[in-house]
Amino acid sequence: MNSFSKSFLAPASAQRLAPLIGVAILISFAMSWPGAFSVWSSGIYVDTDHAMRMVELRDWLAGQSWYDLRAHRLGPSQDVWMHWSRLIDLPLAGFFKLFSLAFDVESAERLMRIAYPLLMQFLLLTGLALCGQAIAGYFGAGAALLLGLGSGFMYGQFSPGNIDHHAPQIVCLVFMTWGLLISCDPQRPTLSWCAGLCAALSLTIAMENLPFILIACAIFPCAYIVLGSQIRAAMIGFALSFSTSLIISFLLFQPQERWGVLACDALSRIHIEAACSSALAVLALYLFDLQIFAQWRAPTYHHRLIAVSIAGLIALSPLVMHAPCLIDPFNGLDPVVRSQWLNNVTEARPLLSYLTTESGAWGFAVMPWALGMMALCFGVTREEGLARFRLMIVLALCIAGCFSLLYMIRSLNNLMPLALLGGVWAAYRLCRILRDQTDLTRLCAGICATLPFMALMWILIGPETQPNPDALYRQAGAQCRNESLQQLGALPRGLILAPIDLGAHLLALTPHSVVAAPYHRNNQGNRLMYDVFLGSSEDAQGPLMAANIRYLFVCHKDLSTKRLIEAAPEGFAAQLVHGQNPIWLKPLPSDDASLLFEFVNSPP
Repeated sequence: MNSFSKSFLAPASAQRLAPLIGVAILISFAMSWPGAFSVWSSGIYVDTDHAMRMVELRDWLAGQSWYDLRAHRLGPSQDVWMHWSRLIDLPLAGFFKLFSLAFDVESAERLMRIAYPLLMQFLLLTGLALCGQAIAGYFGAGAALLLGLGSGFMYGQFSPGNIDHHAPQIVCLVFMTWGLLISCDPQRPTLSWCAGLCAALSLTIAMENLPFILIACAIFPCAYIVLGSQIRAAMIGFALSFSTSLIISFLLFQPQERWGVLACDALSRIHIEAACSSALAVLALYLFDLQIFAQWRAPTYHHRLIAVSIAGLIALSPLVMHAPCLIDPFNGLDPVVRSQWLNNVTEARPLLSYLTTESGAWGFAVMPWALGMMALCFGVTREEGLARFRLMIVLALCIAGCFSLLYMIRSLNNLMPLALLGGVWAAYRLCRILRDQTDLTRLCAGICATLPFMALMWILIGPETQPNPDALYRQAGAQCRNESLQQLGALPRGLILAPIDLGAHLLALTPHSVVAAPYHRNNQGNRLMYDVFLGSSEDAQGPLMAANIRYLFVCHKDLSTKRLIEAAPEGFAAQLVHGQNPIWLKPLPSDDASLLFEFVNSPP
């Protein structure tokens, strides 16, 4: 073995990985500096979820109950139950309290919105390095870090200012994958407990990783068919850790009065039933393999196949009973709200639909993970033993991500970190093939081999595309979602009717309540907003009075306003933008981007 193999292709200790991770983190933080400076200097909220998370956090810190996840200023009834988890509020509150010791409230909030994404970047890079190490030793850790930085995650879900739940979901998925990769070694089964814990934490936060977790739950039972007792300890460890952690999370984060509620979009009784049935099925397999009855003989391959098939039917029974939740978590969404709002949300569109309108996205949205999966497929055919098993695990998880993409493009953020492990193996394999070359040649070749798996490379070499009109509207609408709202803070408190995308920002930047916001559980408020703005001005007065709405706020630069006008060119929203406001609306001072009215029959 030459010096290159000894240095890069051999297994790495934690002491050797630490400097490598440290350098990657410094690079990541440096690349995040422009975003961090923007958050610190302006305090703007780029996304509605960031603003809404801040509202939820403030309400909790102001005394709202731990178990009360209602948005008390959202909707006509102002008591919309959110599907988010307090688990994300914990680190945010910790950062806020820490910075509050030395800064005022506004500065502490801005620092929190910078520190939290940087923490997520640190965890993601650490998880990627550990996964890369499991695939290809020290070289694999470095390649995974390089690919992570080249995938531009610091410009997406991990960018400064991003305090929603997507980044921790990705982190949980990466560490779950690492636990699976390590524990599939019969000599190191204990980290299956880590994988089960990360899977449970992920479901506690949200449901985006559910397809990946379903595959993770099936990996060890399927491996048991072939490997038998070798995988028994890891199988029972994952099942018990996952089910126990999920039950504890359910008790800690769900109020007792909602324990019996069946929710498709958040942790609920459905998922607890499925986790318990899965744990019982795996426990039965474990006892079956232990041959607890003397008259049993050692189970053969065919016996294990039959046992796993029966256990799988038991485990899947709760999910089959609630299949609509798996097929469509938004099955309770109002049809009008779905057609006008959800179907127009970019991240909620299926991959194929997204690519038909964003032809220039084929490079960065398809090629990195597609090439990664091709490399994984090739690796499964070329490797043997434990190395093959690990590549099969990553490939199975990536296949789950591909099916998720067919439903929602948002899964791309979760799939990409796993698919880049295929690039790690490809670069590692190339270095092994070039074993007769110099160390420098092999290292340079390995680095070059990672380039096709980087999203940023495809963005750089991709064709120039015409600016998306919707993207231009989002950029112009930033004024409405931030600066224009400042004027509302001095007005007496009241209920505001505004287009859907402005709702969360109104809650975060003003003391007012809002009718509509881009959250699927606010069916009543969102439907009322669409009925008023898409209908005629003559039909709007009655619903406004019945809902005790005091203000109307419309931004003619905002994308959601543009879509209202496109859907109803003669509707109420279009009339307001064109200056045709009825006499029962009193215009209030506003800037050049927005229109503000007070309903003259509103309560004082």
